[in-house]
Amino acid sequence: MRKYAGQLAAVILEPISYNGSCLEAREICTREGIVLIFDEVICGLRMSPGSAQSRFGVIPDLTTAAKAIGGGLPIALVGGKAEIIWLSGWGVSTTRSGSRWWRRFVTACSGSRTWGWIT
Repeated sequence: MRKYAGQLAAVILEPISYNGSCLEAREICTREGIVLIFDEVICGLRMSPGSAQSRFGVIPDLTTAAKAIGGGLPIALVGGKAEIIWLSGWGVSTTRSGSRWWRRFVTACSGSRTWGWIT
């Protein structure tokens, strides 16, 4: 990261693989103006309700989650800082949904119940 810092727009990492290095990655990204993205599709919500973010005390700019959040059904989540989410064109709200799976009632219910249990 240090070598290419001036050329990077974002760093994507799976936080469990990096455990203690997450803090160092956060510090470098903050200092260099690089967006830090946690890929928690596999590990997300499996270790604690706050996932790797709460376990390691490192908050990324964006995070992705899937699998566990749907209670085993196909669903995905992207969350992050308002100023970055705003750039997506979705605007900023507490919840934004959209996918081909979200219209499936069982998947939607499973995701909603799982999220309610977690939060």
